[in-house]
Amino acid sequence: MIFALAYVLLFIACLLVVRLIRGQMSRASDFTSLKTVTFGDESAVRADRIGSILSVVVIVFLWAAFTGSSLSPITVPAPFTGE
Repeated sequence: MIFALAYVLLFIACLLVVRLIRGQMSRASDFTSLKTVTFGDESAVRADRIGSILSVVVIVFLWAAFTGSSLSPITVPAPFTGE
């Protein structure tokens, strides 16, 4: 359960970083920024490149932690194999 909580906290931290970066950038004042997303209006939805990159970095970090890679400063203990 601790690892699931850590997983969620890492993504929340990424969300806060993206919002911090977005807050310091200038606001767009074009027609698309004024739209609200409605059903079937895909032109109002734009991908968030920074959020996507941070999500992939978090997934790689978690993969490295679970596989015992040297990329991660923390490692997850191996599963219990029994005797």
